[in-house]
Amino acid sequence: MLLMFVVGTGNIGWMLALGTIMAVEKNMPWGKRLSAPLGVILLGWGLILILAGM
Repeated sequence: MLLMFVVGTGNIGWMLALGTIMAVEKNMPWGKRLSAPLGVILLGWGLILILAGM
C-alpha cells in the first residue's frame, strides 16, 4: 500500500495499473502464483531505475 501512495502522488495511470495488478493478485484463484514473479519483476525494475540514475 505504501507503493500505491508513492506512485499515486506522481501519476494516476501508474496507480491504476498497480491497483489492477493487486486486485488480480488478491481475487483470482491463480493470484498466489503471480506474487513471486511480480515481486521479482518489480525488484528488477527498481534496480534498473536506481542504476540508471547513477
